[in-house]
Amino acid sequence: MRIKSLLWIGLITITTGVMTGCGTNGGSSQGTTSSASTTALIDDALEPVSTALGLGAAFREDIDGSVGNHIIYSYNLFEGRNYSEKEKRDMLDYLEQVDAGLTQDLYIVGFTKMSVDGSYRFYARQVCNGAVVSDVTYITDVDDPQPNIKLLDGIPCSTLDTSGVMDPKELIDDVEAMANAHSSELNDYSTKGVYGDYLLSYDTIRGQLVYDFRVNDYSEVKLDARTGSVVEERYFNGVIDD
Repeated sequence: MRIKSLLWIGLITITTGVMTGCGTNGGSSQGTTSSASTTALIDDALEPVSTALGLGAAFREDIDGSVGNHIIYSYNLFEGRNYSEKEKRDMLDYLEQVDAGLTQDLYIVGFTKMSVDGSYRFYARQVCNGAVVSDVTYITDVDDPQPNIKLLDGIPCSTLDTSGVMDPKELIDDVEAMANAHSSELNDYSTKGVYGDYLLSYDTIRGQLVYDFRVNDYSEVKLDARTGSVVEERYFNGVIDD
């Protein structure tokens, strides 16, 4: 599938059937860290960028744009970071070169700017038939002078049935209601109310397609993508007590 279909979830072209073959491509030998440390590394790149989206738009799909045929990227890449147009263009040019050599679809979650030479280390997750596979992670090999992004951890998913998923807009009211019920546990609630973003994701632990809602930066609500039932709720205001 061409990655641009992810720019709006309702336009994903999918086929009916049962999910099969996730992870049949192999590649786990390329992983360089444990799953736990890899997840922490990638999540660190996806730093919260608090943005009140305004009335009627409390949640948005966290896809800011696409590059080539295989790359989409999070709003986290640019939003709120005050980069010049040249800096943005340099990063997108780099990703365009990376895209030319890809066979997997990827979701860029963030980056680190290397202090030694000013180069960028990008962090990504796999996209399989329109769903982000959070446990399959990628990273730039900074020792390679050529633009690249390589498998860091996990076994890439080769086939995933994403048929029959709900329109995420139908779930937003439910997520808002759950979040409001936990308002005392939410970051910035008193000034911004409920806000956040979502993605269609494949939960590899449960073997389940979910809409993963990030709420007020640090909280999370996962809903079954086909039924809308609650899979997981986790609320945290971001404050760590000594």
